[in-house]
Amino acid sequence: MSIHSFKEKKAENKAIYKPLPISHEAEIRRWRYLGSLQMGNSQRAYFHTGKGRSTFEMGASVLGDWRLSRIQKDAVTLTHPQGKSLTLTSSKSE
Repeated sequence: MSIHSFKEKKAENKAIYKPLPISHEAEIRRWRYLGSLQMGNSQRAYFHTGKGRSTFEMGASVLGDWRLSRIQKDAVTLTHPQGKSLTLTSSKSE
């Protein structure tokens, strides 16, 4: 057995780990955060989804397993049960 055949075999055994994409993540990244509204204890965020406008309450399921977990004046955070979170910022400048 030569040293060259050992090097070739070693290279074949290496597996590249690539995490699986989380469902709906690419679609949510295309959304635009328009702003928020608070009425009493209810806090809502407004989005343009590319297909139209949508409104979601704090804690609501947004798309698939993604939930609206935080609403601020110029940013919102969406979280997934697998531990991933996305922050969308408002494109409107005041």
